[in-house]
Amino acid sequence: MIFTFIGISIILYSLFNFKKGFSLYLCYKLILVTNITLISTPGLPLLTLEMAMTLIYAFLFFLYGRRYQFAHIKFPFALPFALYAGALIISSIFSIAGFGAELSNIVKQILENIIIIWMAWQVFETKDDFFFIFKIITLIIFFSCVYGIVEYCIKRNPLTEYEATLNSNADKLIDWTYSATSGRGYRINSIFEHAMGAGVNWSIYSVFVFALIQKKTLKGNQMVMPLITAILCIPCILLTNSRSPVLFFIISVLSVINFRSKKFLPSICILLAGIIIIVPFLPEQVSTLLKSFFSSETASSLGGSSIAMRFDQLGAAFELMSMAPLFGLGPGFHDVMNNELVRRLLGSESIWLQVMPQLGLVGLMVYIFQVVYFIFIIPKRFKSRQLFFIALAYWVTYTITSLPGFESILFYLFIFYFIKTSSRYKRSVKEGKVYGVYFKGFKMHYNVIKRELKRTKES
Repeated sequence: MIFTFIGISIILYSLFNFKKGFSLYLCYKLILVTNITLISTPGLPLLTLEMAMTLIYAFLFFLYGRRYQFAHIKFPFALPFALYAGALIISSIFSIAGFGAELSNIVKQILENIIIIWMAWQVFETKDDFFFIFKIITLIIFFSCVYGIVEYCIKRNPLTEYEATLNSNADKLIDWTYSATSGRGYRINSIFEHAMGAGVNWSIYSVFVFALIQKKTLKGNQMVMPLITAILCIPCILLTNSRSPVLFFIISVLSVINFRSKKFLPSICILLAGIIIIVPFLPEQVSTLLKSFFSSETASSLGGSSIAMRFDQLGAAFELMSMAPLFGLGPGFHDVMNNELVRRLLGSESIWLQVMPQLGLVGLMVYIFQVVYFIFIIPKRFKSRQLFFIALAYWVTYTITSLPGFESILFYLFIFYFIKTSSRYKRSVKEGKVYGVYFKGFKMHYNVIKRELKRTKES
């Protein structure tokens, strides 16, 4: 199988160059959907290729990757991540499905949502590190945009159809495709798992490129390919025919706008006028999507979740949480419960609709703390407008919908870049602080550390 062959090749390369191999793996994660499986036999836990590679990289890092821990300050998300892990474990212990049934899910969540993200923080330190992975991501996003436009033209996704054949377990097969005859019309997902996740991935990438250009980090020929790709992302966001990615883009793009500039208000007026003029010439599907933000009648005709539906889901979530108010019913409660309340959740199209019944009040407080930490504490600590608006866009979007197909590592990589290029972080570099490097074997890695510090100061 081609996906497995590529995965094995990346792992073997990592044995010789862990940092670049790890970079390739994180980029490869963007296209590894759930249906790309290694074990999908009924009766056995589903093992995806992504999960298998995640396990291997965690093992490799703790085996010999500690020499690549060059972060100059402690992991900034240590506290919210620790609280999340604690809430997840405690809820799983008291889960109605039983701790044994939850164990594989705990390992998966902690590896993908904590360990791998922490590893990325430790490994990627210099601008060369970030731009190596940025170049690969640019190629992947560019291909996804071109493929997405082709998909829209032919109204089918051959890649998704092929990936579905790789999962032989019908109970675990995921089909999030939309036909051209559905109520909302065809929605592209390109190489990603779902249209909404695809749109958010494109939004994050395009805003990141615009921020790099604004900061003059990308100049001349260096910015040509990323800029073309970022511009291509915008029509693809609209072709997902989903409001959530559009909202994410609108909020996050505020990070590159200078509100104090005298040109701000005239530019906004010109932009709004341009949108009003161009909407009638857009494909009906796209113009209807844009009109739905301003017209309740258009939004109703477009379909999707209504306010009444959301309140009904919220009521069901409250009732389920009341069955185990403190620690919740456990992350896998829906595997053993199939009553009317669970059916009323309708897929839990919001992070809060997932947290309330799964993790209870403890989990709810942990997630509220995460929102405050991401939106207010971290941006204030590192004095970054980009961190504020991207975090705001993330949590607003996650509040109004779930994000299947969204690759969180893309979000964190760009967050880490803004943190590590902040003035506060640069002061830590000048002071020569290096956290995460173990005392044992320090002398052996001293020259490597010294060289990395020198490269960081020069950049």
